[in-house]
Amino acid sequence: MVFFHLVFGELTGVSLLWAIKELVYIGQERLKWLKISLWAAFINAVLAWIVGGTYYLFFYPLVKPVIKEGPQPWGHLIIMEAKEHIFLILPVLTFLLAIFAAKRSHALLENSSLRKKFLWLTSLATLLVFSMAILGYLITWGARTALWLKAGL
Repeated sequence: MVFFHLVFGELTGVSLLWAIKELVYIGQERLKWLKISLWAAFINAVLAWIVGGTYYLFFYPLVKPVIKEGPQPWGHLIIMEAKEHIFLILPVLTFLLAIFAAKRSHALLENSSLRKKFLWLTSLATLLVFSMAILGYLITWGARTALWLKAGL
């Protein structure tokens, strides 16, 4: 499950990077690809949400005490708390980006100020997605360290 969560999350990030490229080189012909990339980001964010949420509900309760009792309890106390909140925001944010591009894409061509704001928001979403990967790694590291110490390694 963690593997698929990671794959869908990274596909979300790659799709958002694709959208950034389309925004930087925006033109009439690129609007189609901007919409496709943002819908791909949304779909992958939802899939990551479903898989990650399933793991969180059914498997993470077994891992949580290991982390909290290990040498790096901040892995759960700080990192997981941050990840939980970002996790709830990303599908909504990617949906709003995709809807805006679907309904108002021509405004992005005509209004450079709006395009810059949309580019910043898309960049923020991309940064959040890739920060989720780093946060996930830190949580995994906390669990592994605790298990290694428990096993005497």
